[in-house]
Amino acid sequence: MALRKRNGPTNRVRDLPLIVEKAKGDKDKMIVNLQVILLDMDDLNANTSAYASVLVADETGAATMLVKRSLALCLNCGDILSVENAQLVFHNTHLVASLGPNGRLERIGEYVMLFKEAPNVSNYLYTKDASGLMVLDRRPKQQQR
Repeated sequence: MALRKRNGPTNRVRDLPLIVEKAKGDKDKMIVNLQVILLDMDDLNANTSAYASVLVADETGAATMLVKRSLALCLNCGDILSVENAQLVFHNTHLVASLGPNGRLERIGEYVMLFKEAPNVSNYLYTKDASGLMVLDRRPKQQQR
């Protein structure tokens, strides 16, 4: 069996907000390739939805990724994954990666990878601007009293 050539260069997790900003609403430009480690996932026994939320990270940061429940049953925490053609989508006002119809997920190892849990780019807030595009909310956070 011959190895297939990768579609493109691997993106970094911390660059996902920049990719969204440069795409300017063009969904074809919001496709990424990632090499990440799986840190955490939903409890699949308690959750019966069709999709599972998993926390993935690389050496630049962390992000949330949505995968089909049937696929999540085959994954374990600590798996190193190669994700190709993942789409960046907005879930409420947060950015998440999701495997689209052409997306591919491959387990390439386990446990041995440098990663950072912060910043989690899925926790950044996005708002709609005047033209209807989602943009990163750069307003200063209000201090709690």
